[in-house]
Amino acid sequence: MDISKIVEGMRGLLNIAVSRHATLITDLGETLPVRANSAQITQIVMNLVVNASEAIGDRDGVVRVTTKHISVGPAEAINKALQAGEYVHLQVSDTGCGMPLEMQAKIFDPFFTTKFSGRGLGLAVVHGIVRSLRGAIQFASQPGKGTTFDVLLPCVEGACPADSGGVLPVEKLTPVPRTAIVVVEDEEPLRSAIAKMLRNSGFEVFEAASGCAAIDVLRARPGEIELILLDLTIPGNSSHEVVAEAALVRPDVKVILTSAYAEEVAMQMTSHPLVCGFIRKPFRLGDLVETLRGALVHS
Repeated sequence: MDISKIVEGMRGLLNIAVSRHATLITDLGETLPVRANSAQITQIVMNLVVNASEAIGDRDGVVRVTTKHISVGPAEAINKALQAGEYVHLQVSDTGCGMPLEMQAKIFDPFFTTKFSGRGLGLAVVHGIVRSLRGAIQFASQPGKGTTFDVLLPCVEGACPADSGGVLPVEKLTPVPRTAIVVVEDEEPLRSAIAKMLRNSGFEVFEAASGCAAIDVLRARPGEIELILLDLTIPGNSSHEVVAEAALVRPDVKVILTSAYAEEVAMQMTSHPLVCGFIRKPFRLGDLVETLRGALVHS
């Protein structure tokens, strides 16, 4: 994957994901590909940018995303617990509230969250992804002066896939008739951004971070929900159980599955008469809206 191309493809999504007080600036250099999938890179970038936006809060500020190619020598590699070689340097910085020292010691702890002050959201996940890709993540922060995260991922030889940048860009879309949809996705930054874009496209959106939450929405609003965008791998009640509950409370609801799996694998995992479509991650907003429209037209 070419990280610069992925970030460029995410610009529309990131502009919507950041708060209205934050100005997003990107400085994307030419980089060699890294051995990762686009979902992993998207999750790293989205989590770091959303955290940076949260840190800015209700004051005006800047979130800056930079990519460049660097060489890591033997001495620096030892210091960063890396192998010497060529790396992509992804940097996400903000001019937000910064972090006190006691907070900095805990931000990668999966049981620690400080969402009220703009840190903690997904950083344990980011740390896990970076380490799984044989990379490193470091940060520098000062209260009142902002925070900078630096991610290093090892480069590999070879060309990047032609479509590696196709991650949820925002297109101009014709508004759809007001339709209620439940977006079931456990990754909060991605779910919030998709929900915001669907609302801008005319949908009434209910968000669910788990199968349990999705079932609660279905039971609370059985006469309203017309569509469900359902990620296959969710915490709590499984996707199978969500579809089964939907069949009980709203037998005519339309379910669109989404997953990083290929369609053939996904349809084997959840085969049900309510399931009328599939869209593979990462997807473009225009493709998602057309898939949802198609489900309504053929209802």
